[in-house]
Amino acid sequence: MVNGIWKEDGKRCTLINVHAPNNIRQRWELWDTLSALADQCKNEYFGIIGNFNSIKEPSERVGKGATGDKKDISKFGEFIEESQLSEMTLVGKRFTWYRPDGSCKSKLDRFLINEE
Repeated sequence: MVNGIWKEDGKRCTLINVHAPNNIRQRWELWDTLSALADQCKNEYFGIIGNFNSIKEPSERVGKGATGDKKDISKFGEFIEESQLSEMTLVGKRFTWYRPDGSCKSKLDRFLINEE
């Protein structure tokens, strides 16, 4: 986590880099922790960037065995909404993770920011 002051307007800024666990329950615990941090930082610039190891919707994972856990998809979406975060549009490739044999790909990396 990095904290600072935005030079343009003197407002506090917090940026968190994550690499979420592969374990689904540990990810959900991470969402709870990050949601609490987002709430504490609601009056400042706040962002989370990194590999969330979750998808927001089934279309973000394609290929062999690419169903995605419905409850994980739902909980990840709830975390983003309840934390009042928005996803910045990333340019480049649609997917950010590829299985080494190319049989599956997913969008796991994101940059989430508050509306401040």
